[in-house]
Amino acid sequence: MHEMMSLEDRIAMLSTKAIAIHKEERRISLESVRLVKDLEYYRAWQILGMSIEAFAVHIGLTPSKFFKRLAAGRIMERFSELREMFERKETQISHIAMIAGRITEANSRVLIEGIRGKTKREIEAFLPSVGCDGGVSEREQIIDMSIRMTRSQRDTFDRVREFMGRGGTLPSPTETLMKISENFLERFEEKSKNNQDELLVKRSPHEEPDDFNDRQVIEDPKYSWGIEPSSTPNDFETYDLTLPQTIPLRSFDLTKCPLDLSAGSLARREASGGNLVRSERSQNLSLVR
Repeated sequence: MHEMMSLEDRIAMLSTKAIAIHKEERRISLESVRLVKDLEYYRAWQILGMSIEAFAVHIGLTPSKFFKRLAAGRIMERFSELREMFERKETQISHIAMIAGRITEANSRVLIEGIRGKTKREIEAFLPSVGCDGGVSEREQIIDMSIRMTRSQRDTFDRVREFMGRGGTLPSPTETLMKISENFLERFEEKSKNNQDELLVKRSPHEEPDDFNDRQVIEDPKYSWGIEPSSTPNDFETYDLTLPQTIPLRSFDLTKCPLDLSAGSLARREASGGNLVRSERSQNLSLVR
């Protein structure tokens, strides 16, 4: 039967099946939250002589997932809007558990709306700004950041902390990381400024910004050509090209090839019809158009 179905029909069938399964999965997750809440009511782990962590594994959950569902079940019982949000796929069980320790009657509306459709990272950044009275502070949000490193990298980091804490209080990992970052930025900005100053010193006094009427200098790995515009009484454009002595004059046929008068701002100009004229100075050429 599947072999006779078109690709579009097969995708539609699989999508419908996935929607049904994930809807059922969400219903089962909600039912699991209710069961965990009921088991807590009877203190089932105590009756069975288990620790709560061992009991979580006994019923097929990890301790972390058990505690999250327990926290979510407690506040979903108080605030039915959270259960409805979960059923509408607007939040997750783990996200509801994140506000369990902060939600009050006064700030419930702010927190519930604050987690709607948000990611875990967004919720982590949002929560510290909400007070118990429902007020939202304008202070800078606090974001948790995890760093994975090898043992040798951790040892190096701890040595930096100890060095920074000599003669005073040992800085926290956050303070250490911020100090390292600030020192790096300070050195980088200082080095960038010094490089700019060196460029300004190396620039010759006669150099101006690239403009048609300014002296243009072509940088060539083999030759250094100075191109300087000069004016004539007529509407001609004359350029004096100072060529190095090692280049034979006969190698330049300006009537057949375009001549790029600068490496930057001057546009490529066609030399067809131009006249190659030797000036009074040796090895100087003028192109007159």
